[in-house]
Amino acid sequence: MSEFKSARTAIQRSAEGIYDFLSDFNNFQHLIPADRVKNYESTKETCSFSVEGMPAFHLKMGENIPVSKVTMIPQQSSGVDFALTTNIEQVSPSGCEVTIILTAELNAFMKMMAAKPLQTFVDTLAEKLKIYFEQ
Repeated sequence: MSEFKSARTAIQRSAEGIYDFLSDFNNFQHLIPADRVKNYESTKETCSFSVEGMPAFHLKMGENIPVSKVTMIPQQSSGVDFALTTNIEQVSPSGCEVTIILTAELNAFMKMMAAKPLQTFVDTLAEKLKIYFEQ
């Protein structure tokens, strides 16, 4: 299993606020690169979208732990087993730290090809989450 992990990102918002935001797919659209994503559709529990040059993604909520962990997984098998997990830790009354981790079952060739884009993806999600709450 390959793992791509963002840096711990400090956000001036409660863990509950971050959890509530991330556990609703209607908000996920604010974090993904709008210039590369097409046909975004969502409900609270699911979302689907396509990215240029890649197959469509169909995600659903996985095992979430209120206020500390949000996991997103494929709605159906797409040939690649993966999970996108955000760990949330309250560090002060008005602030928390998040780490976003993408785990995927990738063969050596796929890992070599996808490592940089996937690392950039998790780093971008963490940065955009911080920007969204602190603007």
